[in-house]
Amino acid sequence: MNLLISTVSRSDFGILSNLIKNLKNKKKYKLKIIATGEHYSVKMGNTYQEILNRKIFINNKIKLKEYTSSPLSVLKKSSEIILKLSNYLKRYKPDLLLILGDKYETLMVAYCAFINKIPIAHIHGGEKTIGSLDDTFRHQISKMSNIHYVEKKIYKKRLIQLGETAENIIVCGSLSKESLKNHDFHTKEVIAKKFKINFFKKNMIFTYHPETAIKINKKKINEIFSIFKNNPEIMFIVTAPNLDIGSDYLRVLIKKRKKLKNVKYIKSFGQDYYFSILNIVDGIIGNSSSGIIEAPALKKFTINIGKRQTGRFFEKTVINCLDNLKDIEKAIKFAYSKKFRKIQKNLKIKDDLIASKVIEKSIRNFNFKQHQYKVFKDINFNY
Repeated sequence: MNLLISTVSRSDFGILSNLIKNLKNKKKYKLKIIATGEHYSVKMGNTYQEILNRKIFINNKIKLKEYTSSPLSVLKKSSEIILKLSNYLKRYKPDLLLILGDKYETLMVAYCAFINKIPIAHIHGGEKTIGSLDDTFRHQISKMSNIHYVEKKIYKKRLIQLGETAENIIVCGSLSKESLKNHDFHTKEVIAKKFKINFFKKNMIFTYHPETAIKINKKKINEIFSIFKNNPEIMFIVTAPNLDIGSDYLRVLIKKRKKLKNVKYIKSFGQDYYFSILNIVDGIIGNSSSGIIEAPALKKFTINIGKRQTGRFFEKTVINCLDNLKDIEKAIKFAYSKKFRKIQKNLKIKDDLIASKVIEKSIRNFNFKQHQYKVFKDINFNY
């Protein structure tokens, strides 16, 4: 089987890496990798290097000009991906395209495959994040996809609501949590030396992305970023925001604050080191999906600011707060309280942690003829 996997950022590759490794070890598959999007951005730390470091060959490098966080830039990048990928697909028509997530670059890859009648397998569909444009991108990708691999039953129900056939939606659990289970964590000493981090008694990862569903509010963003000065006893390990609309302004704010003694800015750790950092710190603050998925798996607290992740399933260790200083400070105080530590200690997550095996088995039994055409599945209407 000719299998094509696309990765457009550090976030989707981190989740896909374990699955790629498993598929590479199977003789049944001729696996090829496309890398595009944020992977070739200096702003994001040229994360294509992480792919190469894992000894994964990139068959098609779709390099884009450096990003700016404007709607026009997004549209230009979208057209670049369509043109460059279309030329590649003329030469190589895979039996199946495997994609993950909800970024607009992923949507463009799916669109090219759909036009070329290449079946699509989509991971992480059926989720809901009302605070970002990605919410709509995700549903559009789902409508072009033939097979869906979702983390939870609630996401399967949402795809059925979108008109997808239940038999083609597989609840596989979380690839991220599976990777965490098998991860060999680096020690605090190794991480401190490699990244020159002066860990405090209290430490957090700070990752904040723009809420792209609304116009950026600079006053509110500045208020959020004031937590660094307001909490000098906490070391904030800041990672770069995604290259979403409005992210350039966030980078300006980070640049102004990275000289603070309690701020350490690292564009991208890569999955290997990121998991180790997450295992060391007390928790995550911001609005990253990592705070919703990986942090609870390690029983770390998450202070989820604003609405970007609203609609996803939240574990009990996720503290939701408004995007104002008063509410954020209140959440920080609660996260370090004895009451919350008890919640963390008692957290139990139900997951079989075999997502990559479930996905591989499904791909192995993939019926190409059955998926030549998509049919919208109506629900039972009662008028």
